[in-house]
Amino acid sequence: MQQAQDLQLTDPRFPKLQSGWPCATFSSPKDYYRMIHFDVADSISGEIPKRFNQVKFVLYAKCKELLISAANRVCVIAENLEAVKKHFGDDLEASRSSNQLGVLSDVV
Repeated sequence: MQQAQDLQLTDPRFPKLQSGWPCATFSSPKDYYRMIHFDVADSISGEIPKRFNQVKFVLYAKCKELLISAANRVCVIAENLEAVKKHFGDDLEASRSSNQLGVLSDVV
């Protein structure tokens, strides 16, 4: 509270109301802003799975894991290598990719 007083902050108030605005149904500005906060938090928590469970994002994550494991000389996960080969198809020469991943740690 002392910090708020030092910064000369005032108590929250309802936004300027237009006729029919639902703010009038809240008992205090705190309740109104709490409702907004939880609406935003619900929206964010609903969007996170949509963003990170997309097919391309999963592929990008597998590519990243593949490159990092190869660069660190850790055993390359076959599932990641197969996913990359399947996605890129003829654009990626499968026989050469394993050899190139093997020498990646020397380059890094």
